[in-house]
Amino acid sequence: MIIYNLILPHGMIGQYLRGEVPLSENRVLYKLIEDKKINKKELSEIIYVLNYCIIASVNKQIWKEIKEQVQDMITLILDGNFEN
Repeated sequence: MIIYNLILPHGMIGQYLRGEVPLSENRVLYKLIEDKKINKKELSEIIYVLNYCIIASVNKQIWKEIKEQVQDMITLILDGNFEN
């Protein structure tokens, strides 16, 4: 279940940063915390690494430029703040 919910929204943070999808597309990640499937710290680390792999595999310079924004988006998602 956890793996499925990590795969389902893969790439959505990058797409959100490009204005292609709403942040709420990542709600499935927050649900993992709500359902107590994983704690916030562990999930944050996993999502960060997954986004690094996805974005840096396309272009490492892009990763360097947006990694702080990615972390900010992860924080919003894991706090359940989808209004941005």
